[in-house]
Amino acid sequence: MKEQVRRLGIKTVFDLRSDTEIKKYNAPLPTIEDVELLHVPVFQIEDYSPEMMAKRYQLYASGKTEAFMELYSQILDHGGPAFGSILRFIRDHSDHACLFHCTAGKDRTGIMAAILLKLAGVDNVAIADDYSLTRVGREPAREKIMERLSKEPLFASNNEAALIMFTCREETMLAFLDLLDTKYGGVEEYIRNYTHLSESDIAVIRNNMLVSSHSLL
Repeated sequence: MKEQVRRLGIKTVFDLRSDTEIKKYNAPLPTIEDVELLHVPVFQIEDYSPEMMAKRYQLYASGKTEAFMELYSQILDHGGPAFGSILRFIRDHSDHACLFHCTAGKDRTGIMAAILLKLAGVDNVAIADDYSLTRVGREPAREKIMERLSKEPLFASNNEAALIMFTCREETMLAFLDLLDTKYGGVEEYIRNYTHLSESDIAVIRNNMLVSSHSLL
């Protein structure tokens, strides 16, 4: 992983995990030469109480789209400061690449990616297709993730529920994008209200993400 980060020219990595996750899985931030590692948790320690985690796992285990939307709404509600850090980096660094990740690379990471793609003008179907490809990228880590889940009481005797957590369905992302529009007023309104970035900030971020079609010829 370190070699891939260096090869891609990434100079900044944003870690969306909570302190609780880092300690629980004994997975501290790695040291990568010439790469800045920034810890910007979506959820705080109090959001990872046993009661809160049990509720989240139950929602995941149901496999219902509306259950995932409740979870994704929690991520949007809590994620403003973390997502804002990434957006501000893009605003201030037009010529630098960054990487962001969470524990499983699906939900918090998927939402941040969707926000950026939506801001860049990508259509919903393409965003949902990109989200579904997360399953392919996560496949090499399937065994490790399933092993972790098997240690959680809810999943210990329910392998099917654990597999549901592993899924990245297009319809889930399409429902999320609809939620973003109907509950939060769209991606720009969400950014303004939850990250406190301005209209001019958003314009700069969008401009920094896009390239002229002539430059691709």
